[in-house]
Amino acid sequence: MTDPLLARLLIVVEASPLSQVAISRAAGQRATWLGDHLQAWRGRGRRGGEPTLATLRLLARGLGVSLGDLLGEELLAERD
Repeated sequence: MTDPLLARLLIVVEASPLSQVAISRAAGQRATWLGDHLQAWRGRGRRGGEPTLATLRLLARGLGVSLGDLLGEELLAERD
C-alpha cells in the first residue's frame, strides 16, 4: 500500500512518543501487532492489503487518539 492512508498512518505512528510495542499493548494486542500490520501494509508481510476499520480503530485506541484524528481531515474529505 503506497497511498495517502499509509503515509498518514506512518506519520502518526512515528510522531507518537510510544514505541510500536507500547502502541500494540495499549490497543490490547500482542507486542508485535503493530509491526506486523505495518509490514503487511507495506507489502512485506504475510497478511497484506488495506487496513480494516477494526484495525484502524484499534490503532487509534493504542495511540490515544480518535479515529478522525488518526485519519486526518484530508483523508476524511477525500471519501466524500
